Parts: sequence; structure tokens; C-alpha cells
Amino acid sequence: MKKVLLFIFLGFLQFTNAQTPIQNFEFNNSLISSIGGTTLTGTNVSYQTDRNGIANNALSLSGSVTVTSYVNGIISNLPVGNSNRTFSFWAKADYVGVDPCTFFAYGTAANNQALGFDIWLSTQRRLIRYAWGAAATFDSPIDNTFAYANWNHYAMTYNGSSLKVYVNGVLLFTNALSSINTVGTDLNIGKSIANQNSTTFGFDDFQIYDVALNDAQISQLYVENNFNLGITAPAITSVSNGAINPNNATVNFSIHAKGAATSYLVRYGLSSTNLNNTYNGFSTTSLYQANPLSLVLPGLFPGTTYYYAIEATNSAGTTTSATYSFTTAGGSFTPVAEYLFNGTLSNTSGTEPFYTTGGISFANDRFGASNRAVYLNSGLPSAPITTLPYGTSSRTISIWIRPAQVNADNIIFTYGSGSGNSAYGASFSPSIMYNFSYSSNLAFTTPTSINVWKHMVYTYDIATNTAKIYIDGVLRNSGSFPSWNTQSGSSFYLGNLFGGAASAYVGAMDDLKIYDRAISASEVSLLFTNNTLSSADFNQNNLQVSLYPNPATDILNIEMTNEIKSIEIYNIQGQKVMSSNQKQINISDLAAGLYMVRIQDVDNAIATKKIIIE
Repeated sequence: MKKVLLFIFLGFLQFTNAQTPIQNFEFNNSLISSIGGTTLTGTNVSYQTDRNGIANNALSLSGSVTVTSYVNGIISNLPVGNSNRTFSFWAKADYVGVDPCTFFAYGTAANNQALGFDIWLSTQRRLIRYAWGAAATFDSPIDNTFAYANWNHYAMTYNGSSLKVYVNGVLLFTNALSSINTVGTDLNIGKSIANQNSTTFGFDDFQIYDVALNDAQISQLYVENNFNLGITAPAITSVSNGAINPNNATVNFSIHAKGAATSYLVRYGLSSTNLNNTYNGFSTTSLYQANPLSLVLPGLFPGTTYYYAIEATNSAGTTTSATYSFTTAGGSFTPVAEYLFNGTLSNTSGTEPFYTTGGISFANDRFGASNRAVYLNSGLPSAPITTLPYGTSSRTISIWIRPAQVNADNIIFTYGSGSGNSAYGASFSPSIMYNFSYSSNLAFTTPTSINVWKHMVYTYDIATNTAKIYIDGVLRNSGSFPSWNTQSGSSFYLGNLFGGAASAYVGAMDDLKIYDRAISASEVSLLFTNNTLSSADFNQNNLQVSLYPNPATDILNIEMTNEIKSIEIYNIQGQKVMSSNQKQINISDLAAGLYMVRIQDVDNAIATKKIIIE
């Protein structure tokens, strides 16, 4: 290990005078040099997957006795005469039984006037490089273990008196050769000066230097592939969607760091002009070649279209990709019935209201807003909800409760029929929470506090016959109940058992949501966290705003274009703990934890953000 570190350190010392190629052909579905700008011409050529697994990022050259493919072109600054030079490239040769495999060649078919690089793949298994003419042609046997059919890095240097050949960063041999006098700047890839190539091979990342690089620089070329091309803003390519699930999605992309440490992230949101959410990656691992990467975006809603863009930053600048989109799998996150109780007993569509003979009123919600929750006190409300999940179908009931008293039994909701396993409901005693089907139940032992808002979620999944209880976003208990079969046709009773006064609930309730599927644990967590603000406020989220630092300790800064109308900070229980109208807020008095920040500007645009206070 010490020897490796010493080698890297000594190599680094030599890079202070590192050179830049005069031509750099990356062959990323193109024959244009990214340095020098030369355009080559291809004959019967195609592209293949490169050594990094990226499609169409390497040349594919075929050869046979009668048909061949090659690339050629005039390179005006190609080193000629006896001048110094270096050639670096990656190749993999597929032996077809006829030699040789000519990687490149240029010059004139006269003694010492051409220079090229061949590999012979027959029984001799030898590597040669040549300067036209027998006196200037040298062979070097390759060990039989050499895997020529794999991608390998080759390099040739010439300093006016000796020529060196390297394979995979290691010097293979050196030969004295002062008679080179290359004539002509017409370069061939896959074809010699006089003969067509007869071997199929892949060819990639061809670099030409007008200096003879030293051993350490060649080694670095092998390691980094594209040594010292100068630092520019990173490039983002090959953006695509990976696995798309109900609650997460994978996005794939490649980033070329362009010579400097590069960080990257995904910006995403519910519209192409509102990518307010971010998910960070790490720094790229290689500075001089494309890095295939992917990120999994967590905590998504099912059946929802998201838009995203990749952003990469290094010391030279920031690059942002085009905007892409995907739609998560699964059903919609929209409930089949939703009652916000914001001054009305009807659902969010203005229909199917709860009917009651009294004992119900509007109250403050968990944020302290008046008339945005209901308070039950001997009231027995019921609603004819036509979309209720019946029979053995999957379902979810989500509701916020704030009991004002705890009796021996307290009904949260019921529907179906009050016998056997034909009912579906929820209740609590002083020490137990229940999800029940009248004659059987799922129970979770926990003390019930009065005058404290709790988020309750009850699910039943027909695929596994499993019932679950979640409290404040956390799964508390689950169990198998294959016999549950809710009778259809009844009303939904809020806070009472099928319209009876016994065990009726006393206290506040809010934000009833009913789904026709069993939502996932991550969705429950999202409901708990994001529904600490009203769903309308959360889904609006139409204000461009950023909060920093996050996590924060003493001061929270709000960055936005318009002036602020109001800022409200809520704890995880949904209680408003601070308000302001300033872009800098002292939060040093708040306890450590997760908070939601609701920001509204003077044009009434709204954004909600999560922050962590340490």
C-alpha cells in the first residue's frame, strides 16, 4: 500500500507541467475531436458500447479479407518529421484468424516515412509498432495471458531518438529509433498505409499529443483516461428513467466531471417550472471520463407525474440538463372521499355531507385556525359516502383526532353492518387503539391522552389479508384477518357506532381521507408530515423559495423574489410554534427536531418546506 501511495505522490509531482492533447476523439457517437475540432470520415463504421457500459460511445470497426471499415482524415497539426509525439487510445481486438489488426497509421509508404500501431493476434501473439521499412520495424512478444479481446489502454511515445510502447499504463518496451521522418498528415484508423485491416475491433478515446509524455503521465492517462484537458463545467448525458414504483423512482444519467471534483443532484417537482425539491448525490468518482450514475427519489406519491432535471457543479460552473418526467406506478394518491371540515360538513367536491341532529360544531384545527375542524359532543353524524370500499377490498382511513375525554370505549368511525365480520371501524379505550370488524379486532396498547392531536391511519390489504394501525406516521401493529368482509350499502358514521349514542366520541376531528387501497408506510409518513398543513396548501406549493442553512441551529434564512407576507413554523404535531414576516428568523429557542415552514408572499403564492433544527 505504501508503494502505491508513493507512486501516486511521485506521479503527481510530475503533473505540474502536464500537457493537453492537440486532438481528442472521444467517439461518443461522433467523429469530431473535442479538442482541435478535426472531423474525420468513416467508411462502414458503427458505434458500440464503451468500456464503461455506455452505448454508442466507442467506434466499432469490422474487418475481413474482402470488406473492411475504417476512419480517416487530414489532421493538420499531426506530428510529422522527427518531432516529438504521443498517441493514447483504448481498444479491444476480436481475433478473426487473419493478421494484423491495425489500430492507426499515417505517412507515406517509404522507409521511415510512416508511423503506426499494429497488434498481431495469431499464434505469435505479438505487438508491433512500425515506422515504414524493415530497419525501423520492431516486434515485442506479448505474454500468452494477455487478454487482447478485453478493453486495454495502449500508448506510444516518441522523443526524436527512442520509441516507447505502453499497455495499461505499464511500459512494455523501448527501442532506439532516430531515423523516423514521418511524411503526410492523412491519418487512418483501422487501416494501414498499404493494406485494408482484416480484424474486427473496438476503438475509443484516441488522443494525440505533440510531446512525448513520461511514464507517470502515461500511467495517469490509463487511470484517469483523459489527462489534464483543462477544467470546464461538467457535462450531463444519457438521462433516462429507471425503475418507477408507486413511492420511488430511479433516474439514470452520466456526468463527465471535466477535470474537477463534481457534485450532482436531482431537482424535481409536480410541474416543469416548479422543481423545488432536491435530492443530492455524491461527488463523481472519475474526473476525466463519463460516470454512469443513478439516484433513487424516495417518498413519492403513486399515480403522480413528476418533472426533474439533473444539476452538476464543479469549480468551473454548473450545468443543468433538460427537464424530463415520469409518472409513478400505482393508484392515484387522491382519496376517493375527503372531508377537510373547513367550515363545511360536505366533502371537497361539495357533496355527500355529514348529517346530524345536533351535538356537532366547528372548532379550531391543529394549527389554531378557527372553524377548520369539527367538534363532536353527543352528535351522531353520518354521511352517505358512495365510494366507500366494501367487501374484502383494500382500503385506508386517515383522520386526525383530539379527544376531549376518554371513556371506556370511544368510537372514531364505523360503517358496514354491526355483526360478525361485516363491520369496519376504529375505536380506543384509555389504553388501547383498535381497528375492528365488530367480532374481531387488531389492537395496539398505548395510553390515550386528551387534548392532543393524533394522526390515525387504518389500512386493510386484501392481497395479504393484513390490517394495520399507524399513529403519527409510524406503524404500531399489524395482523392477518382473512375473514373480514364489510357489508355494503351503509352510511359512514363519524364518532359513533352505527348511529348509536353508546361509546360516542367527544372531541375534535379533522381531515378525514378515505382511499380504495392500502397505502404504503412511506405514504402514511408523507400524509403525517405533509398534512401538518392543509392538503390544499401543500399541493399548491407554487412559490419559488429556498431555506438555508438546513439543518439550522440559530438563524434560518429565507431566499425568495417577492416580499414576504407571512412565515409560519409548525412542529411535527402540527402546532404552530413561530411566525414572522422577515427573511431572517432567529430559531435558537426551538427544540431540535423536524419542522414544517409555510411561506406566503404578498401575491399569496405559497410554499411549504421541511427543515431540521439541531
